[in-house]
Amino acid sequence: MLAKDSEIRLSTGEFEDSFVGDIHVGPQSGNGWPDGFLIEAPYNGDMIRIGISGNHLLSDALNSDQQPDDETARPGYIRLGGDIRVTVPLAGGTEVATGNIIHEMSFSESIPKAEANWLLQVQTRPLASIRRKGGR
Repeated sequence: MLAKDSEIRLSTGEFEDSFVGDIHVGPQSGNGWPDGFLIEAPYNGDMIRIGISGNHLLSDALNSDQQPDDETARPGYIRLGGDIRVTVPLAGGTEVATGNIIHEMSFSESIPKAEANWLLQVQTRPLASIRRKGGR
């Protein structure tokens, strides 16, 4: 959801997200994350852009005693810190907001790494070319 004061500007719809930069792997869980993300959603005939950059590991928490290996991700989550930039096209001009963000990626059970964290499979491809579509 995107809102300013009491005005809701965007609450649902499709978006595209891209992973940017290198992949890093948590030392305890074996789960990975990219340097950054770019999320884009249609708005006012243009795109709202949310860029997250400078992701760095804050916490690599575990939920079990199972050891990760090349095949299996360990249940738990990684908490990341980074910088955020939100660009919103408005009738009167573009608004840009910047700040810091804390966000998490969670893995609820011990499952094959390919299913739990598909981006680890693409470490050898340029991440700027990887795009997914989603909706909320």
